[in-house]
Amino acid sequence: MQRRSAEGRSEVAVVSLRRQIWVATHRGHARPTNQDRALALSRRTNDGNESWSVSAGDTCLWAAVADGMGGHEAGNIASDVAIDAACQLLPEARSEREMFELAEVANRMTFQAMFSGEGRMRMGSTLVATSVRSNIGLLVNVGDSRAYLLSGRQLRLLSKDDTLPNAREGRRQHMLTQSLGGLAFQAPITPHVARFHLDVADQILLCSDGLTDMVDDEEIADILLSRPDEPAISLINSALQGGGRDNITAIVIGRRY
Repeated sequence: MQRRSAEGRSEVAVVSLRRQIWVATHRGHARPTNQDRALALSRRTNDGNESWSVSAGDTCLWAAVADGMGGHEAGNIASDVAIDAACQLLPEARSEREMFELAEVANRMTFQAMFSGEGRMRMGSTLVATSVRSNIGLLVNVGDSRAYLLSGRQLRLLSKDDTLPNAREGRRQHMLTQSLGGLAFQAPITPHVARFHLDVADQILLCSDGLTDMVDDEEIADILLSRPDEPAISLINSALQGGGRDNITAIVIGRRY
């Protein structure tokens, strides 16, 4: 868009495009604590029930979800460490290689915390993280926390589950084939990395399995389309109504405005 300066010169007006990011997390009905952690820009969740949003210029924004491994002691410490790594490296990540290295650093930091006495043996966490710059997104995941892209009415899974298939039910089960930490010794990991394109109206969802175990993909898409003002808390409420058997976390990166 052009405008005329006071001196009569023609100038180009810079239009700043933004995206709203909604974050919600809940301990669920069955667990006494919340071992999920979420990050959106510089703000992160703690161990309680939270719901908030932040607006960001889409020239550079980032978010992450980490799920402390259920049944393992100190899962909350492991998910905190994963988010620490994301805080350090996501803002500067500009390539698939840097996203891959982020997960490797998070894995190494988890074992360092484990062996230093800060955490406990075999503690572990999942991680799904994205960095968005204008119309290009980068993604990395380890474990079974997920990332989706909603384009039009189509919800597409971007991440890959690190779980064994459940042949009897045709669904995933929750025996992880890799995670950050989770073992008594440091082992290499193979993070899943992807690059994807975002149109103006596209939305991104990052979530823990406490959401996707309770709410199917069709309902997730319906909520994202029908609840534009509070999509994350609406997803959490749907998972709670479905049983809420685990900690639940959702981050929604909304369309451009």
